[in-house]
Amino acid sequence: MEAHDAMTDPALDEGAAPAEAPRSLADELEADRKSMASERVPLELELPGYGSKLVAKYRVLDGDELEKLSERQRKMSLSHDKKAVLKSMCDTIIAACVGFFTTRDGDLVPLEDAMPELGVEGPIRYDRNLARALRIEMDENPTARSILVDAFGNGENVELLILAHYRDLDQWMGAANVTDDQRL
Repeated sequence: MEAHDAMTDPALDEGAAPAEAPRSLADELEADRKSMASERVPLELELPGYGSKLVAKYRVLDGDELEKLSERQRKMSLSHDKKAVLKSMCDTIIAACVGFFTTRDGDLVPLEDAMPELGVEGPIRYDRNLARALRIEMDENPTARSILVDAFGNGENVELLILAHYRDLDQWMGAANVTDDQRL
């Protein structure tokens, strides 16, 4: 057995913190889950095709909001709407959006600040202001869904792009803290 010198072994020093016990993978995963849930920092997602020029920030929807969205999808499905699931994904994306941003000098800047010519006060969401910023031709009364679809390119693969964006948002929201009364 090797002799230890109290001067070189921190475990023998008075007042030294005890050595941390090895952590299990379960401990590490639990800490990561709690960290994600406690942060609740808005999720930043680039819109497909725009890169950092167009970044949407999203928030976690609460239980009541998710219930309303689910009820809306159920009604669309009962009416045999073939696009009910896609529309529901769009509605979730729209409801969770807190605003659009663009990168300037490495920082995210609200789109309304980066484009003062729009004359917009407050955040730009999936609305007429986003359509104006993207120069999307719109009907007289465009819906948020139609603006979202046009913002995603409204091409052949738009449904796949929306699905991928929704999947990222949904996975992030799923990792958020869930209170005991919201657990399944």
